[in-house]
Amino acid sequence: MKKITTKICLEKASENNSFQTDKLYLAGYDLEDLAKNSSMAEIVFLLFGGELPSNNKNKKLLKVLMVLLSLPSPRHVASRAAMNAGICKTNAEHILPISLMAIGGEQLGAIEVKNCWEFIENNIDKPAEVVATKILANWTDKEKHIAPGFGQSYGEIDILSARFFKQLLSVKPSGKTMKWVQKLIVELEKHHVGILDVGLAACVFHELSFGSRESIALYQFLRAPGLMAYGLEQTHNPVSAIPMLEDSQYELTK
Repeated sequence: MKKITTKICLEKASENNSFQTDKLYLAGYDLEDLAKNSSMAEIVFLLFGGELPSNNKNKKLLKVLMVLLSLPSPRHVASRAAMNAGICKTNAEHILPISLMAIGGEQLGAIEVKNCWEFIENNIDKPAEVVATKILANWTDKEKHIAPGFGQSYGEIDILSARFFKQLLSVKPSGKTMKWVQKLIVELEKHHVGILDVGLAACVFHELSFGSRESIALYQFLRAPGLMAYGLEQTHNPVSAIPMLEDSQYELTK
């Protein structure tokens, strides 16, 4: 019979009871030692890359992204999903899964992070000016994003994401992905187009060599703290605290 194998964790059984775990090693490091000396950003590197960050700039880049993405806007569809679940007295253990499903989609969701990662991967060796010219020429439907991770917010550049990118860029201005995305943004901003929050995540994940599939789960993970807080906050309020649609506002179809 084949056994499940993993390079992430080594489990050492207790000498007295082989069904009990005595030690856990993450990528070769004793988990208890990591708890004393490591940050959550470093644990993410070990979980998804198998190694500690290669330099302090990489570690700081992820730490900054983790903070910037920890609080989605209350208007975000996933935030609203968490709040609605909380106010409707959904079981507390279901609030986070509900909100993560809402933030997992192709429009400003985790799938768009993956698509943006792949867009960067497929174009990073081309001049950013050439890529910008091509996607601008093909941007016929202004209601859609010009490219995964890049677009407009209500007809203008997303000012918050633009400011967040500048903060991330200041951490590692010499990074290959960071420099290329900066050049692309410069060209797009001439046409009132900029980077979106999902683009921020994809850019950093690509810079740090996390894979496209991993970027999906990592984006959800980084967004989770704020979504949990929104939902659990509402569990303490009465159902009437959030305006709901009246019966007359529903259209019933046969």
